[in-house]
Amino acid sequence: MKRKQKIALGVAIAAMSTMTFLGANMALAATSGDTLADRISSKFNISKTDVQKVVDDFRTEKQAARAAERSADLQAKVDAGTITATQKTLIENKIKELDAERQANRDQNLTHDQMQSKMQVSRTALEQWATDNGIDIKLVMPGGGHGRGGAGMN
Repeated sequence: MKRKQKIALGVAIAAMSTMTFLGANMALAATSGDTLADRISSKFNISKTDVQKVVDDFRTEKQAARAAERSADLQAKVDAGTITATQKTLIENKIKELDAERQANRDQNLTHDQMQSKMQVSRTALEQWATDNGIDIKLVMPGGGHGRGGAGMN
């Protein structure tokens, strides 16, 4: 691989590590019609496909690491008697469902207002689901569903 390509891929990895899962790449696409991969590809004159593969692989690795950490945190809560094993399974399944829903929304290229509307409907349904299952919303949404990130499982 050429030095220029290595630098570009390094930049892509560094950039992805500073972004949240939903944040910056969606914002770029929504406001300018291009993605981080488009910009890196253009800037360094390398294949968008190669850049996108690095970005996608990085995202997949991060998602797997987060899922493993989340599962371990939930198991610790089961072991401590904070939640039941059934609730742990419900939470893990709900998170997978929410991830799929977010991906489907991204694939639709919704406007900011459309996305906000869908997110509010989803949040209301999630709050009801959590109540119905006796689950603290903080266990399902990072930061307890308030803003981005946050304490999450802590």
